[in-house]
Amino acid sequence: THTHTQTHSHSNSKPLFFRLVGKCLVNDELYQSGPNVGFSPSSSPTSTWYIYPFWQATAGRYVYERNVFSPQLNNTRDIVLYVPPSWDENPLAQYPTLVMHDGQNLFNPATAFGGNAWLCQDTVNQLVMQQRMQEIVIVGVDNSPDRISELTPVPGLSLSL
Repeated sequence: THTHTQTHSHSNSKPLFFRLVGKCLVNDELYQSGPNVGFSPSSSPTSTWYIYPFWQATAGRYVYERNVFSPQLNNTRDIVLYVPPSWDENPLAQYPTLVMHDGQNLFNPATAFGGNAWLCQDTVNQLVMQQRMQEIVIVGVDNSPDRISELTPVPGLSLSL
């Protein structure tokens, strides 16, 4: 694990941004992947902060859970998770989670309706690299043949195509 804890004394209240560099071999450097690390000093002159850099991966990966049963809907469906690049390198890191419907459409044109995937992973990766958002886990819940009835909020009305 590349978790790093540092105590820093800083008299300036401006945010700090930096990139970690690790020495692998003599005269060899490995630069942190992803965005620069940001740190905003608190009102305290000494702060403890945690860094969860990633060094190898430049994109996340997918985790598939097949045939997950829903007791509320009394059916099963597949779930796909997109975990961020730092996921495997930083087991102590915690990530916000975005849950989305129509999971089969989120990432892969081969499974998307009409072959038009939303490519959510590309958008998230770009925004993370631009430091416009932090890494997240995306949970995609596939739809079922009853999609219209499940997503249409009309009590007692059953719609079918």
